[in-house]
Amino acid sequence: MKGVVFDLDGTLLDSMPTIKRCLNAILVKYGSAPLNDAELRPQIGRKFRDILAERIKDVEPAFKDYRELQLATFQQDTNAYPGAHRMLKRLAAKDVQMAIVTMRLGRVARTIVGAYDMAPPVRAVLGDDEVERPKPFPEAIWGACKALGTKPENTIVVGDTRFDILAGKAAGSRAIGVTWGYGRSGEMREAGADLLVDTFDELERAILSYESME
Repeated sequence: MKGVVFDLDGTLLDSMPTIKRCLNAILVKYGSAPLNDAELRPQIGRKFRDILAERIKDVEPAFKDYRELQLATFQQDTNAYPGAHRMLKRLAAKDVQMAIVTMRLGRVARTIVGAYDMAPPVRAVLGDDEVERPKPFPEAIWGACKALGTKPENTIVVGDTRFDILAGKAAGSRAIGVTWGYGRSGEMREAGADLLVDTFDELERAILSYESME
């Protein structure tokens, strides 16, 4: 049995408008300067709590406010990338086992994944609070493999940042970088990506091609 572990933000969902709006609302509320796109994009893939902690002294209430604002308003401006649902359904029809590993809190991520009708076909969702060391460390990938009943060496990790690629390679999996997200292609190559793809059709073909390998 083989599986795929997807990142969420920048890979399956275009959530940058929501992330930027909510982060900046909280930064301003707690007396810090908002982030522009050039400042924010390199931060994607890190823990949102850490991003706030670098700018706000009393981070716990700020992070709580950020989570609550995200949950209350994410459907305003977060959207599944065109082609994401079709690819997930087609992979499920081929018995590909799928999970999501994200830098969001697990319960928040599961709420969002459910709201966008991705679970099923996605069988498991792991957040950064559900492992001791999240991406770029491999523990979350191993946890997803355990939930799917797959071995890391028979699993593909898919994401849009170097953190996803580093986690996948550290776990002993193949790693595919997607170019439509928030990371940089050069950084994903340097992190060891086995392949970069530009479309969901390319990604689907790559996954199914690997599925046929023994």
